[in-house]
Amino acid sequence: MIRFTKMHSAARDFLIIDSTKGKILPECYSDFAAELCQRRISVGADGLILISGPFKSTNSKDFLNPAYARLLVYDSSGGRCELDLNGISCAAKYCFDRKQEIKEAESLIFETDSGQVYAEALNNCNIQITIDSIKVIQTGLSPETGGTVLDASYVEIGKSPHLVVEYDYRNKDERELWLLANRLRHHCGLPKGPNVNFYKRTAADTIEIKTYKKGIEDFVCSCGEGACAVMAVRAVQSMYSVTEKKFRSAGGLQTVEWVSDKDRSSMIFTAEAETVFEGIIK
Repeated sequence: MIRFTKMHSAARDFLIIDSTKGKILPECYSDFAAELCQRRISVGADGLILISGPFKSTNSKDFLNPAYARLLVYDSSGGRCELDLNGISCAAKYCFDRKQEIKEAESLIFETDSGQVYAEALNNCNIQITIDSIKVIQTGLSPETGGTVLDASYVEIGKSPHLVVEYDYRNKDERELWLLANRLRHHCGLPKGPNVNFYKRTAADTIEIKTYKKGIEDFVCSCGEGACAVMAVRAVQSMYSVTEKKFRSAGGLQTVEWVSDKDRSSMIFTAEAETVFEGIIK
């Protein structure tokens, strides 16, 4: 029997499993994720997160400290994800709630495929994630697709590739928007096949965002690293005097803050994470 917990962050749902129990062979992780994440005929989720030790807590924000746990993130197709901040928020909430040795801990460091991220529990539901691996590779891109030329930027959040496009998608036909995003995702000029983020500034402190997620190959309710990618581009364009912090998507509101000092720049991502239910796979 394998115990799992289904959780969500901004309507992105994930299955969380403690892999230290040794119930799943590592070579089966990908197939297991694809099978379990199928909707209607299985448990259903956007992704699977496997948590492994060493489970040593620290309250320090020093990224040189050893990680509390290793997170392996798989999308619903069984593909390995470089980074998923909504999923990591769920995994952090899981650990804060269930690991006895960190009941009083204020923070944790997780090792991911994109390096270390730092997690804090702000209250019963809100989780704050700090990541300091942000690269704005190129702005002013003009990829053409289906006769449409767009103003875009390419960003990497950790190892997660993102195309950021300022484009008012809100009144567009959903099928046409999907086709546009899919063409950009597979554009020959973008060899890493990035996630695609359309965004529109709607208030002095608010941006509306819609993300087409690679691997899932569809729009998702929210994307934390997509919001971070937009923030990175806005920061560069505004000479680091960006005012927007709120990112609204179909899954609700998330916040991103740009923190910069002489040593490094970081993103602080905040979103809710909640348990939906727990179950057992026989």
